[in-house]
Amino acid sequence: MKGLTLVELLIVIGIATILLGLTTINLVRVQQNTSLGAVSDILIADLKSQQMKAMSGANGGGSFGIHFTSSNSYTLFKGSNYVPPGDFTVTLEDPISVSTTYPGNEIVFSKTSGEVDGEHTITITNSAGGEQQTLTVNKLGVVKDVN
Repeated sequence: MKGLTLVELLIVIGIATILLGLTTINLVRVQQNTSLGAVSDILIADLKSQQMKAMSGANGGGSFGIHFTSSNSYTLFKGSNYVPPGDFTVTLEDPISVSTTYPGNEIVFSKTSGEVDGEHTITITNSAGGEQQTLTVNKLGVVKDVN
């Protein structure tokens, strides 16, 4: 008689299950890294947008900045310091969080020059995967991705 024995069938099912498990784990890791990269790209775009507004004198001129309100949100604002509620708040979804290491929790771009008052370091963390991405904003307002 020709056919598969029960042992052969169980071995094939076991190998297929292992391969499926490994593929699923790798796809989850890719999704977590993509989430971190997307948040980083949005934050960089917001930083550059606020700097361009300050340099171009948009909305009547003046300074523009970003205030990090909590570990999962930041607010774009106009002026030399943050006054609630600000212009626009970006809320990050769990497990993504953001933190700054410069004293204070806001970055303000000066009118016409686009400079900031010192070097700022922003860390974006994905707590689900343990990955981090670090951005720096130097005195001239240049945003760099350290990773």
